[in-house]
Amino acid sequence: MTTSEFEQLVELNKKMEVVIALLLRSVSRDTAGLPLKEQIAILDGLGVRPVEIAAIVGKTSGHINKELVAIRRAAKK
Repeated sequence: MTTSEFEQLVELNKKMEVVIALLLRSVSRDTAGLPLKEQIAILDGLGVRPVEIAAIVGKTSGHINKELVAIRRAAKK
């Protein structure tokens, strides 16, 4: 992979993060507010890394990791 191709992939990734964030916000408006925890669970289920989730929802990665632990514990029960 050349440097130019890598840069194109990085740029595409940034644009995809924006699209995901916009879609989540539009879903939130349509469903009278999708809670942050549900947004995080959806993104995690899609295989998005915690640091990327943090960038999408506008929270710190520490906050996202804390929420993911709670979500996963609740799923085990």
